[in-house]
Amino acid sequence: MRKGIFIVFIFLFLISCQTGMEKHREQARQGLLTLGLNRNAILEEWGLPDRTRTISSDEFMQISAGWGSGSGRFG
Repeated sequence: MRKGIFIVFIFLFLISCQTGMEKHREQARQGLLTLGLNRNAILEEWGLPDRTRTISSDEFMQISAGWGSGSGRFG
């Protein structure tokens, strides 16, 4: 009896996880990035980034200082 109840709970858990992932994928598809959005949902919809680069902290400070005035640069 307990084994059957345990299997039912596992099944319901898996269904709820799948439903939650579908909601996250839909949000990622729409471009709605929210706190707690599953990383795998974003990767499944958009894939890995094509290009990335590292910037120094000095360069970051220069960019962030320009956000308010519109004079910052993005490379």
